[in-house]
Amino acid sequence: MEKLHVMRNTLAAQLNEQEFEAIRPVICGELKAVDSVIQAFVHTFELEEESRRPDSEQPDSRQ
Repeated sequence: MEKLHVMRNTLAAQLNEQEFEAIRPVICGELKAVDSVIQAFVHTFELEEESRRPDSEQPDSRQ
């Protein structure tokens, strides 16, 4: 899953770079495909997306 997120972040960063302007539609398609695979993994394996997961490294402030 981490590898998919790295791939997604790389593609998203490439969308904003001038040297990739000519292949922007291809990058958009790949980004949509990676998002689809991530969603399939989340659904199939009943995973929580990282953006929704509470940070387990953070100490509980109620203590």
